[in-house]
Parts: sequence; C-alpha cells; structure tokens
Amino acid sequence: MADSICKKLDDYWQILDTSTTILTILNLSSKLLTFSFRDQCDTAINQLRSKMILYTSSQDLSNSNPIRNLHTEII
Repeated sequence: MADSICKKLDDYWQILDTSTTILTILNLSSKLLTFSFRDQCDTAINQLRSKMILYTSSQDLSNSNPIRNLHTEII
C-alpha cells in the first residue's frame, strides 16, 4: 500500500515540478534568475520547449478546421 502511495506521489510531483518550472520561466520578475545552476536552466528551457511543441501542434490542428478558419476570416 505504501509503495502505491509513494508511486502516485512521485508521478504527481513530476507534473507539479514541470508546471512550476514553466510558470517560473514565464514570470517576468524572475525568469531564469531563479535557477542557480546551468543544468537547472537547461532543464527548465527544455521543459518549456516540449510544452511549446505540444501547443503549436494543437494550434496547427485547430487551424486546419475550415469552420474555424471561416469564423476567423469574418472577424
């Protein structure tokens, strides 16, 4: 039972850690100053890049929808 709880907490922590890291980068007051080591900066930048790839992919899919494109053209 304890192993199961530990596994779930580890999974949750990875999600939370990535989200917090990305929010820290996008915060105008701190940006990358929060990360004191170069490898921490590199990890943070790579996490943001991987999310941006997912975002741009989803945007490409939504732009291929002809009804959405028609609505955009009207506005």
